[in-house]
Amino acid sequence: MEKFTSISACIAFIESQKRKHEKKNLDDMMYLCNLFDNPQDCFKSIHVAGTNGKGSVVSYMASILMEASYKVGTFTSPYIECFNERIQINKVHIPDDMVLKYANMIIDKYDLIEEDKKPSFFSFITLMAFLYFRDQKVDYAVIECGMGGKDDATNVEKKNLSVITSISLDHTDFLGSTLEEIAENKSGICRKNSDCVLFSDEFAEMFGDKCNNLIISPQSDNLSIVN
Repeated sequence: MEKFTSISACIAFIESQKRKHEKKNLDDMMYLCNLFDNPQDCFKSIHVAGTNGKGSVVSYMASILMEASYKVGTFTSPYIECFNERIQINKVHIPDDMVLKYANMIIDKYDLIEEDKKPSFFSFITLMAFLYFRDQKVDYAVIECGMGGKDDATNVEKKNLSVITSISLDHTDFLGSTLEEIAENKSGICRKNSDCVLFSDEFAEMFGDKCNNLIISPQSDNLSIVN
């Protein structure tokens, strides 16, 4: 496959990739990350899941870390004004030339990837973000889950601080028909070697069993978990 020279053609190609498809596990995303020496493990991750308030929590966390003089990557979805909003470092959108660079880096290996393992739209941009954050040597990356948690393309790092915002019924066709099933899916971002900050104590036992240390927000408020 030929490399892109035009940013508009590049973004059009990425956005034309399939959006939603059933996945039983993360094998395909791990396969893609392995092709690039697992960039997701080259920086400290704060992984944010939940139904409401994820974007605000990501933004506030990035601001606090920047105030402490850290270099901070953020990955969010969807964008409001332009494609580049999804991937930022210190609140600055990824430049067009970097979008081209990392898209073409993936395209370089495209013909080697089996057809059923080629990245979806979300896997593609998630991998781009990981590569950009690795090469720019961010101290932290604050990563917003796209949907759910357990099988989301973002859920491939070995260690993280997992943050769970408020949970309600969402994407029931994919995540489950009850709050318990949806919470179970989102708890999939927790790591036994890592801590978790939880919006409220409603699902404390479920999340506590899957992490090293559980911290429950005292105010049951999305923004209070940032503190």
